[in-house]
Amino acid sequence: VKAGVYDFKGLSEHRDLASLALRLVIYQVHRFSARVSRKLHRTFLAIDESWALLDTAVTASSPAPLFIASAVRMGRKSGMSVIGLSQVIEDFARSAYGAAILGNSATKFVGIPGGEGIEGLRKHLQLTDRQLQHVKRLARTPGYHEFLLIQGETSHVVRVPLDPFSRWVFTTSAQDRERLATLAEQQPKLPLLDRIRLLAREG
Repeated sequence: VKAGVYDFKGLSEHRDLASLALRLVIYQVHRFSARVSRKLHRTFLAIDESWALLDTAVTASSPAPLFIASAVRMGRKSGMSVIGLSQVIEDFARSAYGAAILGNSATKFVGIPGGEGIEGLRKHLQLTDRQLQHVKRLARTPGYHEFLLIQGETSHVVRVPLDPFSRWVFTTSAQDRERLATLAEQQPKLPLLDRIRLLAREG
């Protein structure tokens, strides 16, 4: 598995630079997916905090909606799957591209309802009564999180195990972030990946 990460947080106050950077990423992602597709490998494009690209304040002429539209429409031609991540379904539903994204998503993972509650999920994903009951009973433990997996007309509750390394890679906990920051101060020359591995070993 080869992974690449693009972080635009530092460009949030420089819209012109962010626009240019995002267009370059669009080009690079499609180029990469086309190349590995010829070797019969797939590309998964994971977009974390999708609201930032789907925000209603973003105009249709900006590169953010272009990025979403280009990735979804052209990705399948080069063997690429797009994974959009967000904490609330409204992030997708309220945007100009949201309905198309939800309607064309072959697979959906639904976790424990966020601020919009169960009603928002029912409305925008057209969940059945049975699926609603499954969502209400989803569990979260230190060892795994449960999700409702929806594929077309079929749905199942699945458990996603949480190993120590993945926890420290994906954590958004303020306490975990504080431990990472403390370790960085204590060992400033230690690369981030090694800091994550160290914390994963400590538990």
